[in-house]
Amino acid sequence: DPCVEVDFLEANEHVWGTTIHAGAVHGGWKGGTAGGFGGDRHGMDGYGVHAGGVDTSVPIDVNWAFPTDRDGNLKHIFVAFYQHGSYTPRATFTVGAGQDLHQVADALRRGMTPGFSYWSTGAGGVSWFDQPNCNYRDQDQPAYFSNWQLLSGALDMEIVLM
Repeated sequence: DPCVEVDFLEANEHVWGTTIHAGAVHGGWKGGTAGGFGGDRHGMDGYGVHAGGVDTSVPIDVNWAFPTDRDGNLKHIFVAFYQHGSYTPRATFTVGAGQDLHQVADALRRGMTPGFSYWSTGAGGVSWFDQPNCNYRDQDQPAYFSNWQLLSGALDMEIVLM
């Protein structure tokens, strides 16, 4: 079997995705199961430059949580976005709820490294990045990731990116 892959962040200023690639999830190893918004993702509106929900023109604090049931089984990945020093999330979603996440839980327990990518693509076949608002080629601006924290331990943890 291929390795489990959890893409905590697949994003640009218009689109956000968090994707789980594992054999036992919907979409399997290749497609995976995903959540997020923008592009053709389902769920939230209001993510983007000067958007009312998550404004990507200013810093975003992101929190990923990995809640478990009383037997230690991973229930889902929870993602929350905070801005402007608020303790109330501007947006939230879950990935993998109701699916068999035992392969993901095992990989996290073994110390899987978080993966993230800040996207810009001209390639075909990446439909959720190929929406009309993502067709420019301004790749000269840096993206900054700082203040990574691992809170708690094992599966009952949070990763905070500010």
